[in-house]
Amino acid sequence: MGELERWDLSHVGQAWYELGAIALRRGDLVAAADAFDQSASFGKDPEPGLAALRLAQGKEALAAALLRAAAASVGQVDPLARGELLPVIVEAELACGDGSAALTASEELAGLAATYQTVVLEAQAAMARARVALAVGDYEQAVVAAHAAISLWRDAGAPYEAAQAQHLLADAANQAGDRAVAIVELEAALAVLTGLGAEGDVERAQRLRDRLGNLGAQRRVCRTFMFTDIVDSTRLVATMGDEPWSTVLRWHDETIRGLLAEHHGTEVKQRGGGDGFFAAFPRAADAIACAVAVQRRFAGRREAHQFAPDIRIGVHQADALLSGNDFAGLGVHEAARIAELAEAGDIVASATTVAAAGPVTATSPTDTILRGLAQTVPVQRIKWNIG
Repeated sequence: MGELERWDLSHVGQAWYELGAIALRRGDLVAAADAFDQSASFGKDPEPGLAALRLAQGKEALAAALLRAAAASVGQVDPLARGELLPVIVEAELACGDGSAALTASEELAGLAATYQTVVLEAQAAMARARVALAVGDYEQAVVAAHAAISLWRDAGAPYEAAQAQHLLADAANQAGDRAVAIVELEAALAVLTGLGAEGDVERAQRLRDRLGNLGAQRRVCRTFMFTDIVDSTRLVATMGDEPWSTVLRWHDETIRGLLAEHHGTEVKQRGGGDGFFAAFPRAADAIACAVAVQRRFAGRREAHQFAPDIRIGVHQADALLSGNDFAGLGVHEAARIAELAEAGDIVASATTVAAAGPVTATSPTDTILRGLAQTVPVQRIKWNIG
């Protein structure tokens, strides 16, 4: 640093600022304060780093005041300079209890992200949306926005920020009542933050982890999940009447249970009053083979007896938390959302599941946003009625 000071003072100021940001992430507030002071002495504006330091010190009002002054100095002349301030402005205003000001800053940041379309701005805007939604109790929106932020930060190659977004997701999921997902996401965040030496973030994440407690007998496993559903079942029961419909349901249940047993599947539970099944398989190939067998068996009955209900099926391999015979976690939600994409006679599977299953005849992958989950997932339709 001393050699550089004799040649280029502006770069020295920037270097000190970056050192301050690193010290802040590592939880060394004294070193961060010294570095930001050095940065200012070489002509580099220490914001928003200095305000972030004040937030870490518990001086929320001072942080908000510093940021307002910096924003007023920048004005509207340099939108990207404002973009650097806005994420910390959102945090500071929320810390001060001013949700309206935080929302205004979040919306301005979203506007900048839409204009410039950089991954970092889009990630920061998603984080801001998640923070504001969490603060006002819109936990579903907070979960969606946090998922988007995680994906964007990973695209940007920013593991620290992605871990922060996972912490935010864990908080939102816990508030929404999905404690299992909260624990999975928080433990993943803690692993990254610990590896990076981000002591302040680790301490904050660990406090939440302690509040969440243990999952008891739950453990993390990888399974391939299958969801089945009878298409238009309400109309069918209204048309057929209760007794004929109960006969159809009995055949439906016996057929699917028999095929699950043949393909090493485990019934987790029935869904929708007996209209469908949630099942788990140890291998993706078994799950897809079972789904194909279900569709072919129902098609065969349709040919032989003129009627069998139409079935739609979704298949997805993912990690989940196992407790007894039940599963929880994001992977289960993804599988259910993939099943929603299927139409009558369809088998829809995530592309990763198709790849894991080995030779499968399927359509080309299509990037799809799953309902309520924000991230894009490539899915394929299995061609079961050929060959």
